[in-house]
Amino acid sequence: METINKILEFEIFTIGDYTVKISNSSIFLILSTARLLLWLVKKGLARKSKLNKLDHGSSYALYQMMKYIIWIIAIAFLLENIGVKVTILLAGSGALLVGIGLGLQQTFNEFWKLIIRF
Repeated sequence: METINKILEFEIFTIGDYTVKISNSSIFLILSTARLLLWLVKKGLARKSKLNKLDHGSSYALYQMMKYIIWIIAIAFLLENIGVKVTILLAGSGALLVGIGLGLQQTFNEFWKLIIRF
């Protein structure tokens, strides 16, 4: 167990007071997972489009919404990983998110109609 801790605490490089260690490489894992999820979503939507169950415009809109959601979650994980408290950011942006939600209400209504059709 001690050797694993030594490996995880190995310093890759240091800039000023900030040190990047192997344990911080979970950033790469988070970004890779987000890219993999986006690739899977894109392939799944392409398959639905080929089966004529989903038109190109709806497929593109659905992919864009999923892309934004996945990247927001990935960025939240990244910020938590480097030590930024995401809960404070989310609480501060509550009013902004309510405004965006009201503005996108019709778009999400269309989105749910597409999901129900499947």
